[in-house]
Amino acid sequence: MNKLKNDLLLKALRQEKVERPPVWMMRQAGRYLPEYIKLREKYDFFTRVETPELAAEITLQPIQRLGVDAAIIFSDILVIPQAMGLQVLMEEGKGPLLPNVIRAQEDIDSLSTGNVEEKLNHVFKALSLTKQELNGEIPLIGFAGAPWTILCYMIEGKGSKTWDKAKQFCFTQPELARQLLQKITNITIQYLKAQAKAGADVLQIFDSWSGTLSPADFKVISQPYLIQIADALKDTAPIILFPKGSWYALNDLSENCVCALGLDWCISPKKARELTGNKVTLQGNFDPAKLLLPVAEIKKAVKEMIDEFGVTADRRDDARGQHRIGRRKLPEGTVRMPELVAERIAAPVVVAWQNAPGLVEIGDVEDFPMADARIIGLHDHLAAHLGLDFEIAVEPREPNLLLIVDHLVAQDGDGVFIHDPLDGIPLARTCRQAEIKVRDFSDE
Repeated sequence: MNKLKNDLLLKALRQEKVERPPVWMMRQAGRYLPEYIKLREKYDFFTRVETPELAAEITLQPIQRLGVDAAIIFSDILVIPQAMGLQVLMEEGKGPLLPNVIRAQEDIDSLSTGNVEEKLNHVFKALSLTKQELNGEIPLIGFAGAPWTILCYMIEGKGSKTWDKAKQFCFTQPELARQLLQKITNITIQYLKAQAKAGADVLQIFDSWSGTLSPADFKVISQPYLIQIADALKDTAPIILFPKGSWYALNDLSENCVCALGLDWCISPKKARELTGNKVTLQGNFDPAKLLLPVAEIKKAVKEMIDEFGVTADRRDDARGQHRIGRRKLPEGTVRMPELVAERIAAPVVVAWQNAPGLVEIGDVEDFPMADARIIGLHDHLAAHLGLDFEIAVEPREPNLLLIVDHLVAQDGDGVFIHDPLDGIPLARTCRQAEIKVRDFSDE
């Protein structure tokens, strides 16, 4: 394999000296990019995932725009249930749907764990194509969902805030749960090894829903299988585990064969350093909701985050880089902040009105501080998904126009609902009326 021109990420994972923190962002290939939106209008989700040329194109889209230090392949964690024989549907704006869920022993027995390289060949072809197009510039990250997170979808059949059915399955049928988790683990190991063979330089395991488990339940339902995967891959590629919300597991996981642990914004970097004892690289942990702040405040928050990670006592010449791989982290000098803010806001910020009879007129374009701001109607999938009747958005008319929502004010005091198009998470409540104000950062 040819030497990478930019190997900051790999150095950080090896805990070597780096001149600055490497940066990459979760979901950096996808919904916030205008060029991705154009492809989404032409191809459904799994066509984009299962067509290697499209997946490679989408993976590469943010590289030139953002100047990140790694690419992450465009795919989905639910290709594993597909490879095991379950149907997975994806409706834009509504998330995944698995019509046939796991309930009994015969359901588990029917699941296949073989022929991964054939069943998921499209992923491996996309990795190979992307690796070729990257031409040694930056490393390529492959990924998979953790066994507990995959089990959640296979039991519930769709997304959930609490995953109660999945937990009940594990609590009331522990032997069936163990069998299912082990089958998922076995095929995931095969899948990740094949990703590395196809060109992935780094492998990340997303345990997106581990934070719904108590510390005691995590040790039974999630941790053993994460460790199995890490042990099986330790000689294959650097491994990053991201048990979102499970900060209590950082110490235990740091004792095993992982290069890095991902942090969310619910634990301070200082506390994470204490829990892991500087044994592994730490990745994180900027709250993406803060990207809606004014640029100066974003810079201030990023600096505070970086400073809190500190340095190890024996590596004070290290620029602290090995401890912070960017999860939506935006160090100065790596990604120009106004540009990144502009890209972030290219995905519409949505304000939803409940029970609105039709189009809500809140003023002509000329009423806004920016002549190039406009109100648009969005797809009705969000309204259907959230039980709302209408939504609007503010978006830039020109691609080089920097537009950020300054604030949203509920005129009737009933609260404001903001939909984050990156995460699909409601950040506040709905309101019947709102005043939208925008600020022009194009001269900053």
